[in-house]
Amino acid sequence: MSFLTDFIRLAALVISLSFIYGIHQRHLSRYSHRIKELFTGILFSLIAIASMLSPIVMLPGIIIDARIITIVYAAVFGGIPASLIVTASCLLTRILLGGEGIFAGAASIVMAFLLGILIRNIYLRRKKKKKPHFFVLFAAAGLFSTHIYLISMIFLPGELILSDLIKSASVPLTLIFTVIGWFAGVLILREEDRYQIEQKLKQENERKTKALAVANDGYFEWDYKSGKFYLDSNYYRMIGYEPGEFEGSVEEWRSRIHQDDLPVVDRGLLDFSSGLDQEFDMIYRFRKKDGSWLWIHARAVVTGRDDRGDVLRVLGTHSDISAYKDAQHELKQFLSAIEHAAEAILISDSEGMIEYVNPAFCVMTGYSREEVIGRKTNLLKSGEQDNEFYRDLWDVIKGGQSWSGQMKNRRKDGSLYTEESVISPVISEDNSSIINFVSIKKDISGDLDLQEQIEQSRKMQAIGQLAGGVAHDFNNMLTGIMTASMMLRKKIPGDDLAERYLSIIDEAVQRSAELTRNLLSFSRKQPQLLNIISLHDSIRRTEKLLRSTLDKSIQLNIDLCDGEDAIVGDTSRIENAVLNLCINASHAIDSDSGVITVKTEVVTFDKKRCEKDPFDLEPGDYIHLSVRDNGSGIDQDHLGKIFEPFFTTKQKTKGTGLGLTAVYTMVQQHKGSISVESAPGKGTVFHLYFYLVGKKAESHFVPDTYLSSRGEGTILLVDDEELIRKPVMDMLTDAGFHVYVAQDGREALDVFSEHSRTIDLVILDVVMPGMDGLNCLIGLRKIKPAIPVIVETGFTAEEKINRMREIGIQGFIRKPAGEKEIRQVIDDVLSATIDA
Repeated sequence: MSFLTDFIRLAALVISLSFIYGIHQRHLSRYSHRIKELFTGILFSLIAIASMLSPIVMLPGIIIDARIITIVYAAVFGGIPASLIVTASCLLTRILLGGEGIFAGAASIVMAFLLGILIRNIYLRRKKKKKPHFFVLFAAAGLFSTHIYLISMIFLPGELILSDLIKSASVPLTLIFTVIGWFAGVLILREEDRYQIEQKLKQENERKTKALAVANDGYFEWDYKSGKFYLDSNYYRMIGYEPGEFEGSVEEWRSRIHQDDLPVVDRGLLDFSSGLDQEFDMIYRFRKKDGSWLWIHARAVVTGRDDRGDVLRVLGTHSDISAYKDAQHELKQFLSAIEHAAEAILISDSEGMIEYVNPAFCVMTGYSREEVIGRKTNLLKSGEQDNEFYRDLWDVIKGGQSWSGQMKNRRKDGSLYTEESVISPVISEDNSSIINFVSIKKDISGDLDLQEQIEQSRKMQAIGQLAGGVAHDFNNMLTGIMTASMMLRKKIPGDDLAERYLSIIDEAVQRSAELTRNLLSFSRKQPQLLNIISLHDSIRRTEKLLRSTLDKSIQLNIDLCDGEDAIVGDTSRIENAVLNLCINASHAIDSDSGVITVKTEVVTFDKKRCEKDPFDLEPGDYIHLSVRDNGSGIDQDHLGKIFEPFFTTKQKTKGTGLGLTAVYTMVQQHKGSISVESAPGKGTVFHLYFYLVGKKAESHFVPDTYLSSRGEGTILLVDDEELIRKPVMDMLTDAGFHVYVAQDGREALDVFSEHSRTIDLVILDVVMPGMDGLNCLIGLRKIKPAIPVIVETGFTAEEKINRMREIGIQGFIRKPAGEKEIRQVIDDVLSATIDA
């Protein structure tokens, strides 16, 4: 009875192995194949050791247990590594148990391992051929396990082998172990099959779940080992093929990917297959059957791995996103155009809250994006437009219409600018409401300035045409009047009444001459006599005239620096500029303690200083001429207009509005710079800068004394105006010269041909009917190349004067000119001729 009980207990232990194995398989399903083998070996080892610790004891030291059948099934279902673990564990346990049957036990363990390998190979071959019939195999396994016990008994001592107990137990032992082995194998196989079915169902469910999670445009299943693809019908149609028209493969798939995208796709595929990325998710261009390209969004996941964890199967989808990419490209172009637009663009919500501004807006207003987004558009309000203006604007755009117009706004730094704006509403898709406003803005302050400059240029051109039309005749008349007045003064000396009227005539002539010079100056019709001159000499010559002209209550201070003062300039125009500035300053002084200060100093301009100046200056040394007064100053509204022609705040009897314009134009033509500082009640200071030529000019300052010396020599006077010829001839004759006259160039050549040996000097007008001064000069040089020639003119083209200079002239008289100026030039030329 005890023997039977032990067998039942042993059988129950072996049968329980099948149930424990099933649980074991389910819990280890997420681990790798090697981990499963290790834990399977441990599980079977525990069952085998448990049976060895509670065996059927046949005789002292001779035991029977379930280790043999356990080792066999460990090999069949767990693999050779698992069987080796069980074998080693059983050998160690048997050695530790000891007894006379130790060698027989060890032999049975080794034979069980070999039997397990044999049964596993048969099992796997039949499973691969799908010929199960495993019931006979497992019965055979139980039978052979019993035979191993019987065979191993040859290692027992002789007296034990002959024991009646062993002889009597061999037959029932064979029957019982065959049944136990068969039954245990069937149960374990059932658990194994159940596990495999569960795994397939699980994989199928995962595949379906993941397939539903990705886009369903077209899906594929990839056998990773073979490289073959299963493609559904949508996949084929997406790229222009009929289903099954070609066989899917890795090579075929890669050949359709755009060459520019292929390196990126390959790297993504490598990261995916290596496990670095859990999901394959790439966007690339894919070639269709007709050769065109479409954008594909490919997504895939691993749905199967082998026992070693390597990828077996991949399930994924291809989605055609060409329309999305086209829209994205158009949107990117649109955004790029907005970002790089020259015009400022602002987008606000329906209540005027700013949501977006482009870089041009930031440049125009001085605000950064962060400073304006989330704020109202009225942060730019300047206060120049009234509330009604904005109310009308909002009425238009909230009514669904676009508004366009100009307005003045304020930058972040507080400065004002004029913008031209177009504001349009953005309507919702259902046309039910306005969701945004888009404003396109352009700073037109510069355009307005340019427009003003164009208008001023047209005004200057008109004045220039006027000046060019009248200057010649006007200056001729003034010269005649000036010379006649001088001759009359000589004829009636001591007549106080006559002197008074002659002085009135002289003052009128001077004012008229100044007006003509100013007209010609800013219209650029006045010929320039540019030479290296001393700025200080020009100021000294102007000083005496100023002291006799300015009101006696005004103090005139002249503060000239030591050192360099040589500039390239026109003496007459420099003196006229200083005179204009000082007279303007005197008009601004109302008190009895007025002070005008004319000062010079040498300054150095570096590149940075030149770049800040509105005039085109070159780095170097400059002489700074300042004219300062303590008068009433200039209002800020007028300060920006003072250089405009005809702009004046004086009484009509005190100014024409051309003086400062002439000064400004002169500075421009001398490549200098001019600026003004002024404030009401604080006086005014004008700053003029002229480039120094690097050496001190030789002083030619002549004291303002009347030239009373007698002249000697013969002069040919050529002028078409009788009004000039007669008084100038009388003046020269009275001064001691012998004078020939001619009324045009051709008559001059005739007179000169006849008297060339006796004529010492020619005074030649430039603008004459018939043969003008230029052609006459050419003829004179042919007759007598060395004859000194003085040119006189009140107006002519710059190129004609330059041409005459190239041919050679020795002096220049600018009309209108008095006796002093004419005698000075004549004496200088004749003296130079004698010295030569």
